[in-house]
Order: sequence, then structure tokens, then C-alpha cells
Amino acid sequence: WLELPTQDLPGWSLGARGGAHTRRQRSRRGARKAGPLPLACRRVRRGAHMSRAKPTPYQNRGLPPRPDLASYVAAISSCRRARSAREALRLLREMPGRVLRPNVICYNAAIGACEAGRDAARALLLLREIPSRDLRPDVISYSAAISACAKGREAEQALWLFGEVSEEGLRPNTITYNAAISACEKGCLADRALGLLGELLREDLQPTVISYSATISACEKGNDAGRALGLFMDMQRGRLEPDVVAYNAAISACAKGGRTGEALGLFDEMLRRDIEPSVVTYGAAMSACERGLRPQLALQLFEDMGRRSLEPGAIAYGTAISACARGLLTEQAMELLEGMERQGLEPDAVVLSAALGAFERGDETERALELFGSMRREGVEMNDIVYSAAMSVCEKGQEWEAALGLLCDVREEGLRPDVVAFSAVVSAAEKGQRWQLAAALLHGTRVAGAEPNAVTCNAAISACEKGSLWAGALSLVGEMLGGGVLLQAVTCSAAILACLAGRRWQVAFSVFDGMGALRLEPDAAGCGAVLAECEQRGLTGREAELIDSVGLGAVDLGRPRHLIK
Repeated sequence: WLELPTQDLPGWSLGARGGAHTRRQRSRRGARKAGPLPLACRRVRRGAHMSRAKPTPYQNRGLPPRPDLASYVAAISSCRRARSAREALRLLREMPGRVLRPNVICYNAAIGACEAGRDAARALLLLREIPSRDLRPDVISYSAAISACAKGREAEQALWLFGEVSEEGLRPNTITYNAAISACEKGCLADRALGLLGELLREDLQPTVISYSATISACEKGNDAGRALGLFMDMQRGRLEPDVVAYNAAISACAKGGRTGEALGLFDEMLRRDIEPSVVTYGAAMSACERGLRPQLALQLFEDMGRRSLEPGAIAYGTAISACARGLLTEQAMELLEGMERQGLEPDAVVLSAALGAFERGDETERALELFGSMRREGVEMNDIVYSAAMSVCEKGQEWEAALGLLCDVREEGLRPDVVAFSAVVSAAEKGQRWQLAAALLHGTRVAGAEPNAVTCNAAISACEKGSLWAGALSLVGEMLGGGVLLQAVTCSAAILACLAGRRWQVAFSVFDGMGALRLEPDAAGCGAVLAECEQRGLTGREAELIDSVGLGAVDLGRPRHLIK
């Protein structure tokens, strides 16, 4: 990033550079964390002389040495390595007091420190300050500021700065393009990222691994597995060796796109090329196994992480538990949850939702509610997704009282229940033969601002059917049509059965006839009920007409042509 002077630095300057060198040596011996100021910064602050160079005139007079411009450049640069944007800005501000005029290199170093510290606001402040000092920002200034915006997730601001580069008569280089593409990746702007990569190639600039990795990640976040894989292959054709970041993005894109085989193929390719997989790599591969319904392979990958001395985090545990849930491996999911607690990792909402899903699919209602209760007592933060998962468990276990209690808890905690939560409670009430409660909950869904969907309405209409509430069922069908919710065959069948239970067979026939206008084919329940009613009432002509209209295979139909999404 920096264009440091090439000449030897006298006196104090060598001390500053030596401080930065000492800092690098220390970073090799152990992990460096942002915190203590670099040695070069501390020397500038106290004006200490630590080098063996020939004493300066100031030292000959017994005065403290005077830091020069190169000393400040080195000190500010060391702030970048320490991710200390505040200290870099402080050093820059004190230079005029020492009769030193900061140049563009000083500003670039300070903006670089802001970029490393993910401080987009200070980076922009410094970039805008450069012209006020009768200086002209260069492409390095803009590249560092764009990168700071990217790391600060200010994608639009980063792209605005990128446009300024050409307006200022500067030519963006590969680093500038990479910073802008990274901003698009973090802002989920896949099309903009692809456009920038194409522009980079048209400008005859040499793309790097970062150019492709960031664009592949943008496509992955945009759920575009096809273009992500295409870029990955372009990268290899361009004789660029994909790094672990590129593989992670490509594997994750395949996982999201349901391309399990290709995701696992990329994982195997990594191992063949001796590229060390990370925790993110394993998480993406396990996610592919989860979506591809390969829970055993997901568990094998999870175990392989331990053999590679990789410590899985909450996300990896959550992915493995989700894979077990979809594969009906309830016991393995519980073992993973217990292992997570043994490692001192606190289950988050994602992990808890996955574990509850495992119990729901395994018909383990009691254990699921015990887990939910224990997690809540331990202070695990609950969100609306966790509550919805718990309500779904109650619905499947026909625990309508527990489901209703959870819905009340959600509202008491200031959370906003969504349509999934209401649908689960309505369905639980229907299964518990609490028909009036189901209808009231459907009304409550609208009051809470959650628009009912087909699942919610179908559950309420089924409740009306079981309670012979034919008028309520027809009213709900009318509300669905008025609210723009497309009807399903099961919806009409429930309304038909409700009318027949209420001895309103003429109305039931009208609903049945209306299904044709909606292009819905009757399912086995609705068709069988109407045929039985015709036979019971001796409506031979109507029965024959009905058989002709639906065809011989009508009783085998049970899936609508138009499904509600």
C-alpha cells in the first residue's frame, strides 16, 4: 500500500523502522491481537532514540531527537498492522505541531490503518481531507478507502468512491478493482461484482485470486451456483490456483443450489491439491450433505474436523445437527448438542432450532419441550424462529395448550410471531378439536400483522369441518379468495366435508362445482364424500355426471395444480 522512501533514514528514523521490524518478529512468534501500540508509535510519542546510528545534532546538544517525516510514515504504517485507526489519526494530527507537513504517503498510511481497523468513517474523513492540504489523492488513497468501506459493509459508498477514481483522472489498478468487488460481495451485489470483474479483464489488468474469490463469494450469496462454478473454472483456466477462500465460496454456492455432488467433488479436489480445509470449508460441505439428505456423510465430515485439530464452532454444530434432523437421526443430534455444551459453546438460536427440528421429525415431542425448557432456564437467547420451531413440535405432538402458551410467551417478550408460528398453533388447535380457538387464532393472525397463508387457512377450515361449522368454513374460503390466497384442493375438500357434516349438501355440491372454475382437481376425500352423498340421496344422474367430469382417476388425485408458496 505504501511508497516508503528508499534512502537510508538517519538517526531517529532507523529507530522507528527498527521498531516496526521488532513488531514483525514478535508477530512471527505468536498470534498478534489489536491492542498495545506498536513500538514505532511509542517511540514517536516519547521521542526516544533506540538505534545505533550516528547521533543527530539534537542529541549532540543534549536535546531529545526530533522525529522526521519518514519516522511518522513508519509509525503510522505500524498502526495499520496493529489495526489502530485512532492512533494513526492521532499521529497524523500531531505532525504540524512538530513543523512537519504530512504528504500523501502519510495519509495513505493512515487510511490503510483505518481500513485494517474496519473504520470506514475515519477513512473517508482522511480521504476528503487530502485536497484541503493542497495534496492530490492517488489510486492508493482511493484503494485503501474503498477497502475500508468494503470491510465496514458500506457497499454503495465504496462503489461511489470507485466511480470517483476515473473522474479524478486516475486509472484503477487491480487492487482498486479487488476492493470494489469485495464491497459488492459483502453487499450481496452479485451483478455489480460480475460487471467489475469483466471491466477489469477488458482493461487488460491482471486478475488475482482475490478478484475471482470475491466474485465467486458474491455469486454464492446471490444463490447463483451456476455462475459461481463457471467463475471457478475460469479461474483455473487462467492458471490461477484457487485458495481456500475460493473453494469455500464455490462449495457453499453448490450447497445452496442443491448441487451436493459437485460440492463434495470440490471438497475432494481441495484435499488432492493439499489445500488445508478450514472450519468454513467443513461447514459448507456439511451444509451440502444436509440439503442432499446425506446425514451420515455430514457426521463423518464433522468427525474429520477433530482429526485435523479444527475446533468446530456453533455454526458447524448447527449444520451437523440440522443434517441429523433432516435424516431423522435424533440421538446423534442430541449427542452433538451435548458435545457442544461440553466444549463450553453456548447453543444459539440456530442450533436450538435445528435440535428442535430433529425432535419434531423424530416424534419426540416430550424431549423437545424438555430441551426447550432447559435452554430457556439456562438463559439461552430465544428469538421468533426458535419459538416457531417449538410451536411446530407442539403441533405435531397435538399439544395445543403448550403451543398456545408459547404464543403468549412470544408476545410477552416483545417478539413478533410470524405466520409460521400462528399456523402451527392453529393446526395444533385443530388437532386438539378446539375449533373455535382455531378460528379465533386465524383472526389474531391478521390483528398481529402476519398475513395468513394457505397453511394457516387450511388448518382453520379443517377445524371448522371437524366441528361441523359449515358457515365458518365457507366464510374462511371467501376470505381466502378476497385476500388473494390461492385455494388448494385440500381447502375445498375441507369446506365440502364441513357442509356435508352440517347437512348442507346443496352448498357442498356448489363448492365442488366451483373447483372446476378454479382449475382444481378434487382429491380423494372431497370426491369420495360427494359421490357418497349422491348415492345416499339417490341422485343417480348427478353421480354419473360427477364421474364423467372428474374422470376415472379422480380418487387418486391429491395434489393441486397451483400450490401456495
